[in-house]
Amino acid sequence: MYNELQKLFDDLEHLNGRIAQSVQATDISGTNDPALALVRIVKGMSPDTWKTMQGQEQFPQWLAIPVQQNTKTSLQIIQEQLDSLAFQKDHDPLTGLPNRNVFDIAMERELERAYRFKTPVSLCILDLDDFKKINDTYGHLCGDLVLKAFAGVLTEVLRQIDVAARIGGEEFGLIFTGTGMVRSQHLIHRLQTGIRSLQVACPELPAPIKVTCSIGLATTRGRKRIPSASFFQAADQALYQAKAKGKNTFETAPLLDLPPIRQETLVLQEEKQFLFAKKNNQ
Repeated sequence: MYNELQKLFDDLEHLNGRIAQSVQATDISGTNDPALALVRIVKGMSPDTWKTMQGQEQFPQWLAIPVQQNTKTSLQIIQEQLDSLAFQKDHDPLTGLPNRNVFDIAMERELERAYRFKTPVSLCILDLDDFKKINDTYGHLCGDLVLKAFAGVLTEVLRQIDVAARIGGEEFGLIFTGTGMVRSQHLIHRLQTGIRSLQVACPELPAPIKVTCSIGLATTRGRKRIPSASFFQAADQALYQAKAKGKNTFETAPLLDLPPIRQETLVLQEEKQFLFAKKNNQ
C-alpha cells in the first residue's frame, strides 16, 4: 500500500511539473493570477465522449491543483480535497451526521463485537412527531432548521462512544455501544429532556417551534448472533408501538437473545405456588 501511495505522489509530482511547464509556456504575461489544473480520474471515458460532455457543466468534485506552488503544497491541497469528498460521501449534508450507509456498517460492526465479547449493544430508532405538518405549515426552510437543531441535541447529549445518524427524512438512528436495556433507557430519558426543551426559531414566525419525537429501543446482550435486519426491525416495531400510544414517548422491544422459558420450569413454579398457598391455608 505504501509503494502504491508513493507511486501516486510521484505521478502527481511529475504531472504538476508538466502542467507548470505548460502554463509557463502560455502567454500569461502581465498577470499574477494563480493558475489551477483541474484533475479528475474518470474510468471508461474516451476522448470522443469527453468532447461531447465538455460543455455540459456536469463536473462536480474536481481536484484543483495549484501549478505555481511547490509540490508539497499541492499535495496537501489535494489531500484536503480528498478528505472533504470522503466526508461528503459519508455524512448527511443538512445535519452533518453520518448517513444511513455509515450507520448500517456501524451496526454490523457493533453486533459482531457484542457477540464476540458477550457484551450488550442497544439500537434506537427516533422519528420526529408530525414533522410533515411542520413542513406544510411553516415551510421546508423551517423544517430544515428543526432537523439541524434536533441533530444538535443528539450530538450534545450522547456519549462519544455512541453513534448517531440520520437514516431517513425525519428518522434518526442511535447505537449505544456496550450498553444494556436499563442504561439505554436512562440515556433516552436524558435525550427526551433535551428534545422537549428544544425551541427552534424560524424566520418570520412570532414564536419558536417546539418538537417531540417517538423512540423505539432494541437491545441484545451478545448471547447469540443477531442479524442486523432483525435488530433494526425490532427497534422499528417498538417505534410503531410508541407512535400508536400517542407519540412523544418510547417503547422497548423484548430482548432478542433472551433464552426461551422451558415448560418444565413453568410447571415447577406452578407447583411451588400451589404448595406455598396450601401451607398458608393450613
